[in-house]
Amino acid sequence: MLMAHRETLTGMVAEYGELSRTAAARRTPDVRRRLDDVAYTLCVSTSTHDVHAALPAARHQLRDAQCGGRSGSALWAAYRACGCHWRVPLSLAPLMVRA
Repeated sequence: MLMAHRETLTGMVAEYGELSRTAAARRTPDVRRRLDDVAYTLCVSTSTHDVHAALPAARHQLRDAQCGGRSGSALWAAYRACGCHWRVPLSLAPLMVRA
């Protein structure tokens, strides 16, 4: 299974959190558009359908990476449990690494 590179995924999770806080304080079209873009990228990178599933999947993937990738089957089980079975588009291949 292809997985997002750890640094890329860490950055996306952090950026989504920052943008969420900014969007709550300032509802500008630019902030909302960037928040939507990051949410979409997180979903594609984690093979999920919405950001509420993407964030836990991303955090799980990051914890797995810290453990040396030993719990990959647990990550796959989490994907299957939430009904996420998408494939990663080839356009995102430069952001991905093989687990």
